[in-house]
Amino acid sequence: MTSLKVKEVLSNLGRKGFQTKMGSHIFLILWVNGKKTSIRTMISHGARELGDWEISKMAKQTKLKGLQFFELATCPMFLEQYLALLTEKGFDF
Repeated sequence: MTSLKVKEVLSNLGRKGFQTKMGSHIFLILWVNGKKTSIRTMISHGARELGDWEISKMAKQTKLKGLQFFELATCPMFLEQYLALLTEKGFDF
């Protein structure tokens, strides 16, 4: 089983262009070149760690596979690599 600390995920995704919006959950929205994209995910307010199920869900929401999201959230994957993967999948920025 894999787990990620929520604070680490929020910090790392924030450095990669995701901006947070507070509501009933913590919403993370990807911004590229000053423009909001359709890529978004969320984390529950009460969560301290993300388990396999949450990581899988967030991976799908960010258009990645589980291991790719893990790399995005823990920093081996840079923003440029993430944007290249999204471009390969047909996203235009």
